Amino acid sequence: MIAWLGHASFFIQLSGIRILIDPVFGNLPVGRRFSELPVDAEKLLNIDYILVSHAHYDHCSKKSLQLLATNNPQAKILCGLKLDELIHKWVNNPIETAGWYQQFNCKDDLNITFLPSRHWANRSMFDVNTTLWGGFMIQVGNACIYYGGDSGYGSHFTDIGKLFPNIDVALIGAGAYSPTWFMSPHHQDPHHALKAFHDVGAQTFIPFHYGTFDSADEPMGEPEQILNRLNEEGAVKKQLKILKLGESMPLKD
Repeated sequence: MIAWLGHASFFIQLSGIRILIDPVFGNLPVGRRFSELPVDAEKLLNIDYILVSHAHYDHCSKKSLQLLATNNPQAKILCGLKLDELIHKWVNNPIETAGWYQQFNCKDDLNITFLPSRHWANRSMFDVNTTLWGGFMIQVGNACIYYGGDSGYGSHFTDIGKLFPNIDVALIGAGAYSPTWFMSPHHQDPHHALKAFHDVGAQTFIPFHYGTFDSADEPMGEPEQILNRLNEEGAVKKQLKILKLGESMPLKD
């Protein structure tokens, strides 16, 4: 199953493996959380892997990672190159890094690959792009799940679809896009997110990156409204699944 915890945070359980993606449980340094966390973070136990897509505060939370590390000292953190140097200052969990198109070392038949995205990374004005950003492909059993991270639209989606031709679910950001002239190089509006979904060739599209933090000029509920309209107009090939906060969707093992 896969559950949306708000913004870019997801919980995945497949074949007995428990994975968290970009866990952010509270407010940001420059913005409060508008939606409640749909789970008691203290009860997120027996986590096997924590995936961190990049260094931005709305994806890489010091307090959230420290809480998870306290309750899950066995959890392995997977992230892009050089981001481990930051996270190791916060927690003692094992951390593994990868470059784009590199696989992490995972247990059993689990394969996780770090993939490119059109974005950037920093924690301050002094460390811009000193750590690598990206997305993840998660493969276990017969399931294949793509998490796009933060990304503007680009040809990498087509490349990823060619490399992984049997994606079941694509988690693709569809928020923080206004004003377009400023945001489009690094985030997608719903139209481009839908195009990215078609490019990767997945069966199901789950959008995210909206409804939790007021991080751009568009209304917080606009991405969902636009996607529902596009779906009603028949623009969505295959399946659009808009998860409500805390809602889960079953996945094939």
